[in-house]
Amino acid sequence: MTADSGTKRDWAKVLFVDHPQVFLPWMKSMIGQAKADVRGLRTVFEKFQVRRGARILDLACGIGRISINLAKAGYEVVGVDISRLYLDFARKWAERDRVRGQTRFYVMDTRRVSQQLKRKGEKKFDVILNYGTAIGYRGEDEDAEMLAGLLDIAEPHALLVIETVNRDYLVRHFEKESVSTLEGIEWREFRRLDLENSFMENSWRFYRRKAGSRRLILSIPVSHRVFSLHELRRFIANAGWKYIGSYGTQGILSPVTSDSFHMTVLGRNWGRDQPLNDFLVRPIQATDRDWVESFIKSHWGSGIVVARGRVIRPGELDGFAVFKGKRPVGLLTFRTDGSECEIVTIDSILERKGIGTSLIDAVRKKAKAKGCKRLWLITTNDNLSALGFYQKKGFRLVAVYPDAIEASRKLKPQIAMKAANRIPIRDELELELDLTE
Repeated sequence: MTADSGTKRDWAKVLFVDHPQVFLPWMKSMIGQAKADVRGLRTVFEKFQVRRGARILDLACGIGRISINLAKAGYEVVGVDISRLYLDFARKWAERDRVRGQTRFYVMDTRRVSQQLKRKGEKKFDVILNYGTAIGYRGEDEDAEMLAGLLDIAEPHALLVIETVNRDYLVRHFEKESVSTLEGIEWREFRRLDLENSFMENSWRFYRRKAGSRRLILSIPVSHRVFSLHELRRFIANAGWKYIGSYGTQGILSPVTSDSFHMTVLGRNWGRDQPLNDFLVRPIQATDRDWVESFIKSHWGSGIVVARGRVIRPGELDGFAVFKGKRPVGLLTFRTDGSECEIVTIDSILERKGIGTSLIDAVRKKAKAKGCKRLWLITTNDNLSALGFYQKKGFRLVAVYPDAIEASRKLKPQIAMKAANRIPIRDELELELDLTE
């Protein structure tokens, strides 16, 4: 089979879901290294005081080589992967090595893993592990959303461990192609590193070898982002994790250098009301009211917002603010009514810094603490980026109010006819997050 150019972005699905048996020999070839890898991880765990018996989430766990050995070392492990074949292998292995009670495996896409795991009651992880260059498959935006979402299922002060190839090593020791043969399958890899965007743009070809001949069974373009240490450090911090260290070799905790083929990068969940990277999230205080009012006016054109025929003054409501140093860079206002909590406004000055995510997390926790069953909000049909953001955070579209903005303009004439994206502003959309899950 030859994969066409349309599969380039989703090459992982083609290889690991549609044709997992092709790469299985290389998955199995790494089993022998797994015990040493887990010894190295345990050295890291000891340094950062991860207790024996801790709950570990193994993302993109493959056939379970790390999960199984962690379970044998006394940890409780949940492994997720998109390949049903690989997870079947992992379950049989766990049964054979008598750690079935310490492991659970789920077929899941890592892009939505936090939401899916919460539905299954799997949360409060002490360690979240992404091992073996299993990041960068779909680009930075989706990985950032995934890493930010993991905070929802992580314990306060949970440890994030990412083990991946080191871009600086690839630049210094670049190999354009390689050939490997296992179990009668030949894998030819042709590599190109795009220095402008740090994506590996590779071509993988698999052949069946038999009696001196070979037959092409799969050809697929493989594109994935590789990181230098400073890039990955900034990347996890912007997703809401505190960077706490990195190693070129886990077992001896050596520093990362340009000769480190792989690197292990560590992050920590700050927990509630702690700094995220250089940011601080905290509730609005009485002394904030002047700047809050100015902030609202600058983002909403006046001190009022209108939704569902109601005039609301957000500057008078409870809320959360995000600060970078002494400068406010994000604001969310909300109000509660019985078992419901409504987000009235949410705004961020800096994009793609995890500010919106941290504000949603803060109000969600506050609403649950107050006994609310539902977190909801109103947005408009033109706000496409917000619709995507809220749905990635678990919100669902529950109602559309056609032509509602026509009535809102009578209460607030400043509402434009068209948005900056030239979409007519007409309808109100209601989204909600179920807080009982």
